[in-house]
Amino acid sequence: MPNRKQRAGPISLNGIGLIVALATASRFFVNLIALLIGAFWVVCSRETRWKVHGAVIAFISGLAPVVALHFSAAPPLGIITGTVFGGLTAYALVLGTLATLEKRDHASHPLYRKIIAALNRIRLHRRAVQWTLIGWGIILPLGFWSSVHLDLTVALDNHPRMLWVHAPTTPTLGMPFEATVQAWDNYERLSASYRGTVAFTLESYDLNSLSLMNPETVAARLPTPYTFTGQGRFASAQMAYARHNGKYNGNRTFAITISTPGIHYLIAREVSNSKASEGTTLPFENCLFYSNPIIVYPPNTDQPKIYWGDIHTHSAYSDGSGSPAHNADYARHVARLDFYALTDHAEILFFTPWKYQTLERLTNTLNDPGAFIAFQGVEWTNVRAGHYTLVFSGDSLPGPLDLMPGRFGPLSTPERLWQDLEAFTQATGSEALALPHHTTKIFYPQDWSYLNPQYVRLAEVTSTHGNSLYAQQDPLNYAGGTGAPKTPVDGLAITDALMMGHHLVLYAASDEHGGHPGHSLTHTKATIGQQRPWTSWPTRSNKPYPGGLTAVYAENLSRESIFEALLHTRVYANSDHGRPFLEFDINGTTVGDGAYDHIPTATAPRILTIKIAQEGAPAASGNTSAATLITENWRPDWNAAVEILKNGQLLHTFPLNVPVAAFTYIDETPVTGTAYTSAIERNGSTYLNTESDNPIDPATLNTNGVDFYIVRVVGANARITYIGAIWVGTE
Repeated sequence: MPNRKQRAGPISLNGIGLIVALATASRFFVNLIALLIGAFWVVCSRETRWKVHGAVIAFISGLAPVVALHFSAAPPLGIITGTVFGGLTAYALVLGTLATLEKRDHASHPLYRKIIAALNRIRLHRRAVQWTLIGWGIILPLGFWSSVHLDLTVALDNHPRMLWVHAPTTPTLGMPFEATVQAWDNYERLSASYRGTVAFTLESYDLNSLSLMNPETVAARLPTPYTFTGQGRFASAQMAYARHNGKYNGNRTFAITISTPGIHYLIAREVSNSKASEGTTLPFENCLFYSNPIIVYPPNTDQPKIYWGDIHTHSAYSDGSGSPAHNADYARHVARLDFYALTDHAEILFFTPWKYQTLERLTNTLNDPGAFIAFQGVEWTNVRAGHYTLVFSGDSLPGPLDLMPGRFGPLSTPERLWQDLEAFTQATGSEALALPHHTTKIFYPQDWSYLNPQYVRLAEVTSTHGNSLYAQQDPLNYAGGTGAPKTPVDGLAITDALMMGHHLVLYAASDEHGGHPGHSLTHTKATIGQQRPWTSWPTRSNKPYPGGLTAVYAENLSRESIFEALLHTRVYANSDHGRPFLEFDINGTTVGDGAYDHIPTATAPRILTIKIAQEGAPAASGNTSAATLITENWRPDWNAAVEILKNGQLLHTFPLNVPVAAFTYIDETPVTGTAYTSAIERNGSTYLNTESDNPIDPATLNTNGVDFYIVRVVGANARITYIGAIWVGTE
């Protein structure tokens, strides 16, 4: 008979394994550890009870991510955690019931006798029991887990599918600037195997007439045909941008100079290359890949620059993927952003306060005036009042005691947030913006009655969560969104907030959790768990839309200038990686600085002027990779609808089928203003909707006789660009 010391070894190892399994079972991707521990017990344990324990743990661990992926009634982390602990709790109740019945005074209990008889019959079929445990404890769990986290096509197919051509939107006349050409695979990742030869041309339009210019009249210095260096057709699909092997790995920058004013498109096409092997060049011939529009103004023109950024992103420091340094490097060198903010969750950082100091130092190190601007940021959460992305102008970040994060009852109220921001900005001299986002998700319904206009000036219209301008069931919401309420809830959308009289301007961001700020991949199959950078959080698995970007009109590329543009709302928004050019004014009043046009009478004409140069790259959309749109002889699809939205209603639509165009619309209908009329009565008080807990005076829920206008460009390729609102009222 083994002594006590000999028996303690296996028990302690099983105990350690159980602790590790319970710690990892509710995580994303790494719950494979819990699954393998359970499978190990099924195969190797000599004790039947541990074989059964292992089968149960493995089965629940494998099932949880499947449930989270296909069940959207709650946030995915809650679903995984609920599935794991719900299943384990049920199993513990069964074990507890058996243990109770096994006591001596229950040995004669009829239920106990039936259970013992059933177990004895099962023991007579040991081989069947063994295979049942293997099936439920190994085969099924691995099948479940693999269906969410593994895809051989995603893992092995890194063949080039398209070229993405990028340039600064407003370079200086006659000065060299960097243009980027990237080869993307079927999932919009850099193709490390690309070895094609690329040639360049320029297509130009006159700044005033917008007519196509004769190429012979355009002075420009373009690169000569260039052959990319890649790793060969069997290159790995994982993080080509992170390799430092002396090859371009699908990402190359070129020096370009344009010395003629105009709106220009840099066009790249692959030319024949006998040295490139099959699988390392594009699959289609004669495709023309257009850049974003490049606006070159004459010298001494008083025009602000346009810069693009993503100011709502997450890393592995909270519930995202990849280190903060990895995310910033991707934002700058792959997504080619001008400005960026990492805004990890305060309620998660709260438990690891050292990360605050690390993020603060890293952000200041990354900030490179004139090249790449990094802002301090953090996300604040209140489950009942909404989420706010906080972005700061200075070089310090609120610590865990300076800003009480969400999910902590009375400490996480919006009133407390405004108090904390006031204290922080007064103490540091920093300015702050609080940016509401995914406002229509029923998990985190936005309560506009708490809005503080000192900090809330912009609202996130589109992100990886979808569109928030209109309610998800509204026919004017073309894109849709995630987390839609089963029964429509009024008063959550940005349009509702505008109708309540809140002066907001639309911006866009990614809310990226996949490690790719500025160019998210989670709308493609590359959202799966095997895709690097890996994550233990499931929060990138329910982001089926491409992340958006914000353009700012600013004087220069510095923290001060970019933040001033954001603070004064001189911005417009786009729904994916594209960077179109868009201008909108009413009687000369442009977006920003209040965007309020005073007219002498209610019927005085409002002259709306719109100028657009469309993005040339193929568009990404919900669950659709841009690369899958490329076909033989591909050209950009310039078909679009330019919509004027007034007081939340569609006022007028201009058809568009050319890359560059201008439109004028004169509105002479009386200015009437609008109001939010869907408030409800409850216990003698008025609330915005069934989700709100803040009483409000219904007489305040209107625009005070003022109209608001938004311009929305809806591409046939599903790309949507937004600018506004501009407000118009009588003097």
